[in-house]
Amino acid sequence: MRDQPAIAAQIWHHDTPSGPKGRFRGSLPRMQGIWNFSKNKKAAKDLVLHLLQKEQQDKLILASKGFDIPLIKAFNKHPIWAEAEPPRGTQYNYPVQGDEFLMMGGYPAPIGIAAQIYTQSLVPNTVAKVTQEGKSINDAIKWAVGELGGYLRG
Repeated sequence: MRDQPAIAAQIWHHDTPSGPKGRFRGSLPRMQGIWNFSKNKKAAKDLVLHLLQKEQQDKLILASKGFDIPLIKAFNKHPIWAEAEPPRGTQYNYPVQGDEFLMMGGYPAPIGIAAQIYTQSLVPNTVAKVTQEGKSINDAIKWAVGELGGYLRG
């Protein structure tokens, strides 16, 4: 939106295609937390609770123009989704509005492996092996299997 507004005006979000087991959308679940060794846990917890209140979340959602949202269903109906532009309404399906199931990238792997699949960008790097490096799909899959083996040994 900032650097290429003409291209941004042509981008829309939509539900993912449905497969035999339903609609699945990758998400990046994250939340604030307090370290065990924090010196002022009470103040830290108070700050987190303050930031999670609707009034503060509304400000954060508006400031990010709808791109950084909490994974809390109550915010899925925030007006930003109908108002964000260009073009107006392009963000409506950014949060799940239909029957999609939110999942972490790497699902259904165990959470520790799924987290590595996501953080190490295994899926996009596998695609890049084919599209950018010219490897065959089978070779890219073999590479990804090797990477997964490293995560399991890790």
